[in-house]
Amino acid sequence: MSIAFQQEDWPRALEDLLKAFNFERTLLAQCKDKRLRRIVMALEDGTVQVPGNLEDFGKVPYLIFELAEGDIRKEVGKWQTFDVAWALRSLHQSAVGLEELHLAGIAHQDLKPSNVLVFPVEGTKVSDLGRASQMGASSPNDGFAIPGDRGYAPPEQW
Repeated sequence: MSIAFQQEDWPRALEDLLKAFNFERTLLAQCKDKRLRRIVMALEDGTVQVPGNLEDFGKVPYLIFELAEGDIRKEVGKWQTFDVAWALRSLHQSAVGLEELHLAGIAHQDLKPSNVLVFPVEGTKVSDLGRASQMGASSPNDGFAIPGDRGYAPPEQW
């Protein structure tokens, strides 16, 4: 939030941040209602009073997610030899997660290694719906020229 207050038009910047937060929170609630198995779920959301220099802002919004061991980059980085079976299983689980989202009318738009998290029992799940869009709903991301992280965009979109 502090970045919003550094902007010249900080009320608009703060409004944009809150719209994005609420949009992702709504998508996560829909994923939970639909019991999507391959999407990282928010366990809780709300607001909390933060002591210190943030007290002037009142309560700060938060989302608490399932705890993962890390992302697939961290997992692969531990290997001495490439585990083809694990990699294919992870790829399959990620594809199932995207399919679940698509069947719910949601486009992730930012799938990358850091957004695929590893869980000890469940395997891999897709995370971070911060750049997602939803069919039939206005999204804070609709105005972006390139969906997702520009660092992963093909050169012709740069």
